[in-house]
Formats: sequence, C-alpha cells, structure tokens
Amino acid sequence: MTSHRCAFYLQVASASPSDVTVWLPSDFDGTVYLQSKSGSGRRPRLSVSPGFSNHILKNTTLYLDGQRSGNGAASTDGSDLVDITTSGSVHLKMWDVRTSAPEVKSRETFVKLFGLTKKKPTNHHNWDFLLED
Repeated sequence: MTSHRCAFYLQVASASPSDVTVWLPSDFDGTVYLQSKSGSGRRPRLSVSPGFSNHILKNTTLYLDGQRSGNGAASTDGSDLVDITTSGSVHLKMWDVRTSAPEVKSRETFVKLFGLTKKKPTNHHNWDFLLED
C-alpha cells in the first residue's frame, strides 16, 4: 500500500479555555507551535498519546510559547506545520495512515513500555579480536 503524502498546514484557535485534541497522521514530519491565547495568563497544558510519542515525536519539532511561524502560511520547504493557540489543555494523538484508523492505545502503550520499536543498530562491533590468541 503506497502513501500519497503531501505537506499540510493546520491552524487551531480556541476562543475559550476549552480542551483541544489534534489527531496527526503517523507520517507527520514537521513543526508544532503551541501558543497561549493572548491576554490569558494561563499556559496551555500539553499531553501526548503513546502512539504520538512512539511514531511522531521523533520527527517533530515542538515550540511551546515560542515564536509564531513566519507569516502564518504553509511551510515553503514542504514540511508539515501545525499552529495551536489556546489557553486550555492540548492533547496530541496519532492517526495511523496505514490502517486509516486511530491508534490502538493498548498496543502503543505496550510498545512504549517494552521498547519494541524497530531500531537499526547504531554501531557494528568487530568481534574478531576475540578469536586471536
């Protein structure tokens, strides 16, 4: 199954201090800006789901109350961009693009708990020195 992926820009602005849940695709590769609503003294609380931390977080740059993205338009380099402005809680969750379904929380928690992600070996050891006398 091939993925026909294109970059996207999503802007979420909440006028009230309500909670915001954002579902991002599992192939997300870009930047998330989280801003507190101007005039509110309260900083938004961020929580991420196990699927988000397993698959998306490593490809994401998070800016919490940082500078807003340039002119507020979509990224020109082709990367994804999400801009969230609220004074409530923000929940970032993963949408699995392979299965076209939300993440399976129990499976993602299990993967996170036991570290079952597919990792490439970072270095190769030459064990031949053990054979030499």
